[in-house]
Amino acid sequence: MTRRDRGGGSTLSLIAVVLAAGLLVGPGPVAVEAFSTGGVDRQGSLTTVGDGSGGATLDPYHGMQSGEQCKLVDVTNSLGTDLSVTVSLRSDSTGYGNLTIGNGDEGDEVTFSVGVGATQRVDIQLATNLDDGTKVFFHVNATSAPVEFAGTDRYSTVNSSRSGTECSA
Repeated sequence: MTRRDRGGGSTLSLIAVVLAAGLLVGPGPVAVEAFSTGGVDRQGSLTTVGDGSGGATLDPYHGMQSGEQCKLVDVTNSLGTDLSVTVSLRSDSTGYGNLTIGNGDEGDEVTFSVGVGATQRVDIQLATNLDDGTKVFFHVNATSAPVEFAGTDRYSTVNSSRSGTECSA
């Protein structure tokens, strides 16, 4: 073995070490640079103890009477800004009647605005053949950018033995 051969082997080893070091160290700064800026979409949610303590307070009625126009729910804006609210009947409750705000049938869904501290009543014109104990399910969605509230699967109950001022009779 000559001196020249040993020197060539050392040169190859040195080149291999430099290449390996370059591969190990090189990608670090490139990867860091690739993620120097970015955006993260956060979606938070807050739950409340009950519908009476949320940003949109819900007060369903449990004394509705078949064939009458009765309160389905009162929606009160408990937030410090105006709310846009949609109340819709759940698909299995659409045959029980039509929603209304004041006069006239709106159908399966109503949308309205509620000012700060104000309450909007949503009525339902009930069908005439509903039995006592029938639960009319509905959803309430309220928004005031960037806040959104959702109250799903809420219900009011038909109970003709309970009389009051919440129905037209």
